[in-house]
Amino acid sequence: KGYNMAKVSVYLNFERNTEEAFNFYKTVFNSNFIGGGFARFKDIPPTEDSPQLPEEDKDLIMHVSLPILGGYLLMGTDAPKSMGFQIEKGNNVHISLEPDTKEETRELFDKLSQGGKISMELQDMFWGAYYGSCIDKFGVHWMFNCRAVPKVMIEVTVQCEVKKVWEYWTKPEHICKWNQASEDWHTPSASVDLRNGGKFVSRMEARDGSAGFDFSGVYLKVIPQSFISFAIDDGRNVEVIFIESGKETKIIEIFEAESQNPVEMQKNGWQSILNTFKKYAEL
Repeated sequence: KGYNMAKVSVYLNFERNTEEAFNFYKTVFNSNFIGGGFARFKDIPPTEDSPQLPEEDKDLIMHVSLPILGGYLLMGTDAPKSMGFQIEKGNNVHISLEPDTKEETRELFDKLSQGGKISMELQDMFWGAYYGSCIDKFGVHWMFNCRAVPKVMIEVTVQCEVKKVWEYWTKPEHICKWNQASEDWHTPSASVDLRNGGKFVSRMEARDGSAGFDFSGVYLKVIPQSFISFAIDDGRNVEVIFIESGKETKIIEIFEAESQNPVEMQKNGWQSILNTFKKYAEL
């Protein structure tokens, strides 16, 4: 079963000063970059068809994403002339669509490009997306970026009012008590900046000290006692929905699966953490 996590974003093209512009926007919106911050052209895997970049263009920005208001993303790239780009009024701003499926992407692409111009035909790209771009018949520029990753839903019903559930879900002192899939792991520390664009970090470690990692990312949208969406540092998105019914609260969590481990294993791990939360909240 699929779950709708489609998004709409604004994409800005700059000739050579994306980094300067987005560091400025970062301070304006008091937010944090997602997906690892600035990705540069020198990070593109080389192919036979790719143009040879001059040395002075290799550190230019290939992609950056910044949460702004209401969970929306501001994205950007440098568009150097060495790669065939020519920035003009009208092509420096794009509307970026991220549909859930290739079929939906193709349908939207065909409709918006009809009577307009196809800038880049839809195709599979090296970053794992089905991507293309077009200009509609009114001169508006559109980008399509469909990431074909499985979406997994888990849920649990907690016998507590949503006010308590929200507090236990979002306060670091409580997160450290329940954020574990099994007894041989724990979360010794956590930090939460609970706002759109705020960062979070939970340090997860094996109790015997043999392994550990930071589970961290940026909040995209926060609606108190109702909804949280966030981007993990590896670029995957997660949504958490809180539904109160009398003195109980249903928590629905939808996450994008990673590619290194079986989806069922990931689902079981996330569900175990959710079950641990239920047990802790109901004490």
